[in-house]
Amino acid sequence: MAITNKRIFHAAAQYLRRDSRKKLRQYVEQGGSIPVPESALGPCVQSRIEPNAKFDLGFDRRSTRNQPAVAFGVEPGSEAYKAGLRNGQKLLGWSFSFGEPSKEVQLSIATDGGDQILKYYPRGPTVSVQQFGLDSAMYSSNPGACVSGWQPSPTGDFTH
Repeated sequence: MAITNKRIFHAAAQYLRRDSRKKLRQYVEQGGSIPVPESALGPCVQSRIEPNAKFDLGFDRRSTRNQPAVAFGVEPGSEAYKAGLRNGQKLLGWSFSFGEPSKEVQLSIATDGGDQILKYYPRGPTVSVQQFGLDSAMYSSNPGACVSGWQPSPTGDFTH
């Protein structure tokens, strides 16, 4: 049985209030992350918002599936473009960790002047991401105090 948005919304309707269902629909259909209340994970966990670069390979990764592999969908202004990649260039080899903007991409391409290695970080636009960190000093001194007091309510919302 396929999981569809319609089935998810129908199932969620049994457990969420109207305003929560509206927010869920908004996150699913428009994207974005669902903010977690700062105290939801207990007093030993701190929440912070950090800017993170989105993963952006800068070209269509399906280029690597063709034989011969030829770059297409190169985005002008992307890090791949800045490194020298252009549509139509033959890809001889590549190394990248999909979804990891902090790991360098290496592409081997054929050019009129000979083979060339392009290196760049696959970073796209910066987005704000909620991150959590454990206060290890507080946890070490009193781990029992670090238990979250949040519990789901019968209406599907979280209460403290």
